[in-house]
Amino acid sequence: MVKAERRRLFRAIRIALLLSALLPIAAGLIYAESTYRQRVGEATEQLGRAVALASEHSLRVFEGADSTLSEISQMPTEPPGEAERSIQRMAAILASRPHMRILGVTDAGGEIKVSAPWRSSMNVSWRDYFRVQRDRGSHGSLYVGTPIIGAKDTFFSVPISRAIRNADGAFAGIAFLALDRGYIGRFFESISGPSAETVGLLSSSGVLLTEHAGAALGADYPHQLAARIRSAQHETARQGHVEIEDADGRPNIVAFKAIGDYGLYAFASLRQNTIRAAWWLEVREVLMLLALPIAGLALAAFIAERQLRSLKKLVAALASNRARYRTIFNSSPDCNFLIGRGESGDVPIFLEVNQNSQAFFGLPSDQLAGRAVNEILEPAEASFIASSFQRCIEMRDTLQREHEVGAGPKPGHWEMRMAPLPGQAGIAIGSIRNIARQKYLTSSLRELTGRLLQRQDHERRQIARDLHDSAAQNLLAASLELKLAADALSRRNGPWHEHLSRIRDFIDRTQKEIRGVSYLLHPPMLDEAGLPNALHWFVDGFQRRTNIRLELRIGHALRDLRLPAEVEMALFRVAQEALANVHRHANASTVRLSLDMDEQGMLEFRVEDDGTAAAGVGGPDPIREGVGISGMRERLMAFEGTLTFRVSGQGATLSARVPLAQQAA
Repeated sequence: MVKAERRRLFRAIRIALLLSALLPIAAGLIYAESTYRQRVGEATEQLGRAVALASEHSLRVFEGADSTLSEISQMPTEPPGEAERSIQRMAAILASRPHMRILGVTDAGGEIKVSAPWRSSMNVSWRDYFRVQRDRGSHGSLYVGTPIIGAKDTFFSVPISRAIRNADGAFAGIAFLALDRGYIGRFFESISGPSAETVGLLSSSGVLLTEHAGAALGADYPHQLAARIRSAQHETARQGHVEIEDADGRPNIVAFKAIGDYGLYAFASLRQNTIRAAWWLEVREVLMLLALPIAGLALAAFIAERQLRSLKKLVAALASNRARYRTIFNSSPDCNFLIGRGESGDVPIFLEVNQNSQAFFGLPSDQLAGRAVNEILEPAEASFIASSFQRCIEMRDTLQREHEVGAGPKPGHWEMRMAPLPGQAGIAIGSIRNIARQKYLTSSLRELTGRLLQRQDHERRQIARDLHDSAAQNLLAASLELKLAADALSRRNGPWHEHLSRIRDFIDRTQKEIRGVSYLLHPPMLDEAGLPNALHWFVDGFQRRTNIRLELRIGHALRDLRLPAEVEMALFRVAQEALANVHRHANASTVRLSLDMDEQGMLEFRVEDDGTAAAGVGGPDPIREGVGISGMRERLMAFEGTLTFRVSGQGATLSARVPLAQQAA
């Protein structure tokens, strides 16, 4: 009876504890929900203030640009004396407005008539800021185009244009200017912060003009945001806020405001994760206070016995793991270390360093523990380790960086890996390896490869010249001599006429073959007419020789642009090797070639075939890159270029990319 009553008593106590726990749990949930809504409201209000500042600043910028365009659209472009005064006036305007890079006026065909800085005859009719003004027919309307990169200074600019019309309303050209993209971006950076992680400027069509982003936005983010803003405008007029996901799929709160009547929007966004983190810091103590008594009453009796039993095992395992860790930590050939925040929080300190530290830092490990990095290392190396630590802690992920060491006990090239220590906030584990010899060998190999390729091109050019100047000329002389002999024997009958005719045919065919080999070894059209024309010539000849259907597309921006001679030669050799591989291995019926350059100055040459060479992918004999593809890749590496080769059941694709932002004329 006593045991039964005791069990009932314990059961009643447990039920009472459970019921008493429900009240603080409900109170905690209500408190957490109300606090979170308050945080969201405050964050939305702060975003509204940030976007108001961004909109006001941007409005002043575009009103100034509008006024400038109105002024220069009235400037005369002829005769030369008047045009020269217009250019001088434009230069004076640029001097007073450093955020404007270029001013100019074009005619109806897109030819620049006057500009500052002055540019020789140049046509901009293919740019959107010209085409829109020419085609839409609205009078006096400002248009903000897609940001472009300068061909000479490689700076991003935002093109702005206004149509110029005659007295009868006919389109007569545009007045345009290039606005420094960073001018607005620097102001956006000044107003961004914890309450507005990303501040930017967006056109109604979804073109991101400039931004200061605290998180990755993603390629589709501007278009999605523009669509959401257009949809939200029906309800919120010219300003408001929407929710949208960023590149990582995390929801953002975005406040927006229209900028005048220019079809532009300033926006400011904040990740809801950031709001949630701040909210959690505020409520977690209260929730923990509510949860601790409940958890303690419910779990204390249950886990106490288990904890006591497992404590001895845990201590033994911890000692064993620590011994293994110390062995691995000290026996590694690299310099391993633990690093954490110092007392000031700005400069990290070494918590522990293995026995290889002296080769890197000049001090034994027992003199490094507990000391700040700026007390031990040179300023450059200390800054490198401190910035790496800060970035690693912020990223909460493994970080790998390299650093050129010019001073210290052992100059060289550091390769450092650093990762946050699990379960230890503000502490990271890292390792440093000196890869100076590997870097030197790689650089030497690349330099040797480049010289070998240059020597190969030189030898091809010499062989082509020798074939053209000696063998081809000798065959021509022999053909002429045979013709003279045939003419001399024309009045005599005999079998020699047919023999002489066949000999001349053999000589003519040999001349054509020598001429073809000479042009393939070094096409003179490449030096004289540029890569696009040389590709057209090569494709036409290849198509006649192989009966493979070829399609060649040259980007509009490259039709009148000469590339550096080394780049043209490298890409032409890539085309030769790629088409040779298609002919030998692909069994293709159609090959598509394209050469184009994007707005960032990245040149891309692609070769795509519909052949069956990829049928063995995943089978017993997978396709491997041979000497030809390796040679093409080595050629491109001299210009910081890359080459990729992919195969599938539909064919193969070869892509060569070369950055030309600083090389394009």
